[in-house]
Amino acid sequence: MMVTDKADSAATRAAREAEVQAGLESYRASKRAPSAEEMAEMRAAFGKGATVVDILTGENIRL
Repeated sequence: MMVTDKADSAATRAAREAEVQAGLESYRASKRAPSAEEMAEMRAAFGKGATVVDILTGENIRL
């Protein structure tokens, strides 16, 4: 018998979901406005006037 034979897939999914949710909440709580350097990098990459979306928070950043 292997250790994985005793794994509870429902418990594993629930633990993964809780961990992802905690990580996203932590990310959102520590979110700050982009620095001048980050804005310059985004303008260089996407072009002035573009809108960049943070897919984790849904925030729209107009360049």
